[in-house]
Amino acid sequence: MNISTSIHTLIQSMGNADEFSLEKLVAHAQLIMDISSACKQTELYSLQIPSITAQIDAFTAELPSEEDRLLAAWLLTLEHITISTSIAQLRDGAIFCFPIIEQFLPN
Repeated sequence: MNISTSIHTLIQSMGNADEFSLEKLVAHAQLIMDISSACKQTELYSLQIPSITAQIDAFTAELPSEEDRLLAAWLLTLEHITISTSIAQLRDGAIFCFPIIEQFLPN
């Protein structure tokens, strides 16, 4: 799986920012899990596990609901995407963010 292409597909399928909803994000859970799985197979992921775990713990401690945590994880991802100046940076941000999003998807 090409992580960058899959992220592009996800972003395109989400529509405009004013059309965003958590339901729409959850509807793409399988694609998010597939991206997360691909991220977890990288060497960079293994190096970032402590940071990913710390971010998950922070969201869990600071945010009262699963929906708030999922939204915070998605916004963190969008922030990483928008500040990326290259495909490599986008991919690195995804490797950090998508396992966090996956953690907060409803079962």
